[in-house]
Amino acid sequence: MVVILACSTVALGIPATEIGTRVAVIAAVVGLFGAWARHMGAALVTAVMAWFFATGFLVNAAGLLTFVGQDFIRLTVLLGASITGGAYGVRARRRAAFAAIALAVTEE
Repeated sequence: MVVILACSTVALGIPATEIGTRVAVIAAVVGLFGAWARHMGAALVTAVMAWFFATGFLVNAAGLLTFVGQDFIRLTVLLGASITGGAYGVRARRRAAFAAIALAVTEE
């Protein structure tokens, strides 16, 4: 749902000639979702879905998926954003778990 909303907003708000800006906004959304989800698998799947939607609707306005060199660069950017966000989220989840354990130990 996040990817569909982000692509819709980007398609309406950013001109079709600014492909780099469009992909950068989608990458930021993917990274933020990865951090929020706190699950690396969810972050990676979201990045792949975002790549499909960005390639089909933001890069190619006709809704066609293409596989050329630049598409794989965009996939790498989206996967990098998802790994960064997912790693931050996983780290935050672990830190919260350790804090809860430490609090439980000190209360005893």
